[in-house]
Amino acid sequence: MAFLRSVLHMLWMLVTVVPVALVLLSAAALQFNGHRLYRMA
Repeated sequence: MAFLRSVLHMLWMLVTVVPVALVLLSAAALQFNGHRLYRMA
């Protein structure tokens, strides 16, 4: 059961959190200002 829960958590992170983090890091690399990055998050 713990393994299944871990796999589901990993999939959830890959689908939701990782893409958002990559978008924010890309925006920071393109010199967006901090206020705009905060609003995007």
